[in-house]
Amino acid sequence: MTEQMDMFNHAPRSHSNPLVDILKTESEFYEGTRWFNARDLYCRLPVMTFEQARRQLRQWAEDSDGLVISGNNGYCLIHTATPEERTHAARRLISQGRLMHKRGIRILRKQHQIEGA
Repeated sequence: MTEQMDMFNHAPRSHSNPLVDILKTESEFYEGTRWFNARDLYCRLPVMTFEQARRQLRQWAEDSDGLVISGNNGYCLIHTATPEERTHAARRLISQGRLMHKRGIRILRKQHQIEGA
């Protein structure tokens, strides 16, 4: 059990994450607000299209080492989320991963059928 837990107890990444920095600043400025959607954050980003900004935000959330959670409400720092929000975000991502895995298997099966024909 201890060996399994060690994979979750690694040192945080040393580099700064722009999304974490933006969310910290926004959370301090808008006291009491925990969730920010892509449109809220868009004006804080370098010049890019909104679609590019949405992709960049998703990538930064992915690279945040678990500090940023996302959901229907937008993006939130994990320490400001409720336990229910954290659990929901984790379960949603795990479920999406399972669905993508199943879709990948179906694609490979179809490929096999096409190539075998």
